[in-house]
Amino acid sequence: MNNKSLKTIALAIINMALFGSLFPFIKIGYSAFNVNTSKVSDILMFAAMRFTICGGLLCVLSFIRKEKMAKSKTKSFLSITFMGLFAIVLIYRT
Repeated sequence: MNNKSLKTIALAIINMALFGSLFPFIKIGYSAFNVNTSKVSDILMFAAMRFTICGGLLCVLSFIRKEKMAKSKTKSFLSITFMGLFAIVLIYRT
């Protein structure tokens, strides 16, 4: 095997380890933040909090590394905004 194949395999193993450890850490987060797991809205809000924090960290990392972020098109921005507002309405109706 060449060096590139070994690097690909190592990155795949690290990726699997990170995804495999995600489930127990989410369960720990539920108990740490007192998330009511019988309510779907609480679970979705906890997931939204995780994704918001991760997105913010990626933006900060991109700013530090001085990388250009991809600019979204107006059409996709409006679609994403509509889906987010629709999800919020569904969450608060439950």
